Amino acid sequence: MVRGPRRFALPRGRIAQLVEGKVRVLGLDLREQAVVGPGGLRAFGALADGTLLVVGGRETCILAPESGVAWCFPKLTVGADLTWAWGDSRAPRRFWLMEGSFLGGNELPAAAGTKVKPLGELEAPEDAVPFGDGRMAVLGAVAIFLFGPSGVRRVGLPDGLRVEHVVAVDGDVAWASDGAKLFRLDLSGEAAVVDRRAGGGGTIVSLDADAERVATLVAEGAPGARPRWSVVVLDARGAVRWRAATPFQPPMSEQGHLAVALGRFDSIVAVGDERRLAVWDLASQTLLAERGGI
Repeated sequence: MVRGPRRFALPRGRIAQLVEGKVRVLGLDLREQAVVGPGGLRAFGALADGTLLVVGGRETCILAPESGVAWCFPKLTVGADLTWAWGDSRAPRRFWLMEGSFLGGNELPAAAGTKVKPLGELEAPEDAVPFGDGRMAVLGAVAIFLFGPSGVRRVGLPDGLRVEHVVAVDGDVAWASDGAKLFRLDLSGEAAVVDRRAGGGGTIVSLDADAERVATLVAEGAPGARPRWSVVVLDARGAVRWRAATPFQPPMSEQGHLAVALGRFDSIVAVGDERRLAVWDLASQTLLAERGGI
């Protein structure tokens, strides 16, 4: 299952939210600091140094942490739909962009006005996620393909494991979900091994993870009834550390693109889409700010 692109991203010290075709840049208190709006917005995310990356139809823009002015570079993307962009985990001038069933590597130039440099592309029929060590994991129907400096390695998925979400971490470890349970996968061999199981008691709508924790957005309730929405944070072993009800509780029909994300540069977890946002501090487990609809 290919995930729909998140409608928000977590660059260093900020939250970026898609609103009416532009990226609204907010502080962690959700107060607006800047707006980045290249024509024909395609994707946005965070680069390795925490800089905000915004890809438009004819140009790619970056907004450095604490800056209010974006730099833009010519770049014409192939597709017309909203898609995914990821900063390379180690090289702050490089990023990955999903275009259709292909994943393209790109490098930002040193000077504004110079074209973005394509670095090649990979076929990604199902999904793709970056590892923290710079490799890219591409999800296929029956295997995960790991691309890195030494080439590509195929890791078969366990028989019967239906993957709806996958998040790569580090050291040949990934977390996956079938929509009801979490599985921690060891990808060090020719076939993936499930070495941890967690979750249950609801539908896992969205998933994110880093080396220390896993965050899920869970909808619970009887079929046809209005769901109860919660963000659940687990440790690297799959043990629940805390959970909190989201301040908005939409019916499943109005779920939209609601998703969860862990901060890579700040100790936060956020849930949101283009209409809603809520941010929690991971250390104190307290809600920092929230805004939006139902």
